[in-house]
Amino acid sequence: MSTMAMKSPVSVPSRAPRSVAASGATRGTDGRVVRAAERGAVRATESSAIRPTEGSAVRMRLTRRGRIVLAVLAALLAFGIAMVADQAMASGPADPVVHGTVYVAPGDSLWSIASDVAGDRDVRDVIAQIEQLNALTSSEIQVGQELIVPAADG
Repeated sequence: MSTMAMKSPVSVPSRAPRSVAASGATRGTDGRVVRAAERGAVRATESSAIRPTEGSAVRMRLTRRGRIVLAVLAALLAFGIAMVADQAMASGPADPVVHGTVYVAPGDSLWSIASDVAGDRDVRDVIAQIEQLNALTSSEIQVGQELIVPAADG
């Protein structure tokens, strides 16, 4: 009869209970629980926190949300600069604006003065220009009043 050789049981180290693992403790070589303080580990306190030394660069990490905010701000800044630059650009050399001067005579009205200088333009537009040029708040004018009028066509 053949005899089977019996193997001796192999001891498998057991896992530490959850409470031991959760507390940051480990088992030492002799099997007893060793806590972090007994291993020589030191908790980080305010005095032992890692601080950058002078002259060393600190690398800043941006989260996804931070990168999105930064991109939106950059886009808004670029849009604002484009809007200002568009308004600042001249479309070309401006034609010199020529204005004339008229003194109001008895019986004159803004309509009669505007129709004299309007030429082919709409009289109502010329009246609006006269009111704007002279800062008039109403259409009332006085005899002898000096009015600046747009140059006559033609």
